[in-house]
Amino acid sequence: MKKNRVKVGMHAGSDSLDARSGLSGRKDNSQKYMEATMMNESTKSFEEIAEGFRAMGVDVSDEVVRQCHKNFDSLPKEIQSEAEGLEQDIFATELMLGAESQPISGKLYCFSVEVEDISCMAEVFFDGVTSISGGAFEITDIEKEAVTPEMEESGVYQQKISYRVNGTKYEYDASIQYDWFDVGVISALNEALASERLDKRLFGDCSSDIMMISYCTKEWAEEFNEKTGFDLH
Repeated sequence: MKKNRVKVGMHAGSDSLDARSGLSGRKDNSQKYMEATMMNESTKSFEEIAEGFRAMGVDVSDEVVRQCHKNFDSLPKEIQSEAEGLEQDIFATELMLGAESQPISGKLYCFSVEVEDISCMAEVFFDGVTSISGGAFEITDIEKEAVTPEMEESGVYQQKISYRVNGTKYEYDASIQYDWFDVGVISALNEALASERLDKRLFGDCSSDIMMISYCTKEWAEEFNEKTGFDLH
């Protein structure tokens, strides 16, 4: 069975919608983010999803699967039968909680798009993706435009971020929307990776409010999607 899900294009060369445009507040940000483009994911059981992860070299404990069933069983029956993408949403959440923000088998980085501390969004994200890069790239010299009290009070503002990837300087205008992660930084970093002539890119899937990122080839992402029912893109 197929179900409609949503995605934001992330990898270099994609015809992605600029998810940073037209955002005017916390609610609008979430809606624009989740409505950027449509995607399809296949329905699989929690056991099938876990086996798919393991087949791709990503360790998933039996406890994660048990917690998935526990959370699913606690939901009202109408949600169990009607909610689209529920299995992926629950699985991604339990996977992130089990990993405690650490890289999973050196292949996946999972985090909530509702950021705990927006003031260090870039630093936390750069650390996370570097941890799954296998040493292919290093991000250093992160500098950010100062945030004025007026900007901080409004919660909605642009902030210039500069950083170096393997020694080369790049810049990005982050769109800060309260405590929501700016997905545009993923595309910006992929452009930098392309400029550095690296052979892999960041591919991601957002289930519920959990972002799952892998630094991989397009072929690896496609095989992962086939085996797990997720949609790294």
